[in-house]
Parts: sequence; structure tokens; C-alpha cells
Amino acid sequence: MRVVARMRKKPLTDSSVTGHVDFNVTEEGKYVLSVELHGTVKGLSHEEGEALMREAHEVCPYPNAPRGNIEVKLIAE
Repeated sequence: MRVVARMRKKPLTDSSVTGHVDFNVTEEGKYVLSVELHGTVKGLSHEEGEALMREAHEVCPYPNAPRGNIEVKLIAE
């Protein structure tokens, strides 16, 4: 998030992201993962923090590996 904030010239003073991973079973009996990423963004409004999380999620290499295989929910706090 800090890289994206710097690129957008946003005054991000501090940030953190905590991941909550769930192990689920589909109706077909397949085991799948889902993830909630809870981001704390200081120095920006709630709306700017949500937008920053969405943009960072698109450019970060970690979510690109499982994209389409794991449901991810972004939550700005």
C-alpha cells in the first residue's frame, strides 16, 4: 500500500494488513480457501483507504499467484 500511496502522492502515515484465511467446503464437496484482508490505513479518509487497498491488491505480486482460485474480500478499517 505504501508504494501505491507514494505513486499517488497520498499522505499515508502508517498502514498494516492482517489476513484471515478460511477453509471452506463447496456444495460439490471440494475444499477451497477464502481470505479476508483487513487493512488499517492512517492519514487517509476511509474511502481513500478502501481505494488504496483495491489498487494495491491489483499490483501486489502475492495476490496474483492464486487470483481466480481463492475468494478475497478487502476490508478497510
